Amino acid sequence: TDASELLPQALHDSYTLGGGWIDLDDDGWLDLYSVNDVGHVQPNVVVWNRGGALVYDPEEASGLVVGAAGMGLAWGDLNGDLRPDLVIPAWGELFYLQSVASIDVWVDATESSGITLLDGQKPGWGSELFDIDNDGDLDLISQFGFIADHGNPGWGNPRYQPDVLFINEGTPTDPTFTEQGSSWGLDDMSANRGVAVVDLNRDGFLDIVKHDLRGSIRIWMARCGDASWLRVHLEQPGTMNQHAVGAKIRVWSGEQVWTRTIRAGGSSIGVSLPPEAHFGLGQRDTIDRIEVTWPDGAVSSYDKEFLTRQEIRIIRY
Repeated sequence: TDASELLPQALHDSYTLGGGWIDLDDDGWLDLYSVNDVGHVQPNVVVWNRGGALVYDPEEASGLVVGAAGMGLAWGDLNGDLRPDLVIPAWGELFYLQSVASIDVWVDATESSGITLLDGQKPGWGSELFDIDNDGDLDLISQFGFIADHGNPGWGNPRYQPDVLFINEGTPTDPTFTEQGSSWGLDDMSANRGVAVVDLNRDGFLDIVKHDLRGSIRIWMARCGDASWLRVHLEQPGTMNQHAVGAKIRVWSGEQVWTRTIRAGGSSIGVSLPPEAHFGLGQRDTIDRIEVTWPDGAVSSYDKEFLTRQEIRIIRY
């Protein structure tokens, strides 16, 4: 059923290039966040889901309304406050909006977290927050690529622009990034758009798939290490949402908690991801608890010791 009349006119008027349904305020209801190109005309739009009713405030004060040439969206809980932090690739910029759960706002922590770009990196595209080294915190990969005949030579648009990989070397509550694309062999110069992170060979480490606008698909296979990991699948047999897309999974080890969301799509053009949750867990051999918040709000908790380095399948009957 087409229910687009429920969306605000600002969203219909936007040049949207990315976004998604995300539980921004951790209330169990998926909110809509739209990342817009030509942000000086219509900046990003956030539509809150208040118990099933969509609410749009043109005077939005959450810090999420960014006016830039946004091209995509990556999200994940980087500072451990159980709220999603957002990364927005734009023209010559990567915005990192960090949540402050205590006052329900997001602040621009791009510079303070160490995220900086080179002069020659202009249009940013597909980006993902994922744990490339399984050390227990989220890292950032982002694609950059030439646009032919974009019509604004003053903006700068080099033919060859390296992709970036920011490794998170901070703490569970204070992420700090260093750019290490070259040392990981991921500073690719192609006109990339989409990027997918997925464990293709099921060895517990995430591999990287990139899409070059000129036609080629390329794969970077991860080298195995000794860090722990956990992969979680959800199933809802007999329902239209068999893979529980939109479900939230939390894993505990002592006082530390990791959050993942089951997704069906990727962060940018032409990308989809498998509906599974991957957790890097450092050197932990066990975890203490798994909690699943299903798409309808029901919660399943499993308070027992689980071994790491395995795949767990949770079936809801």
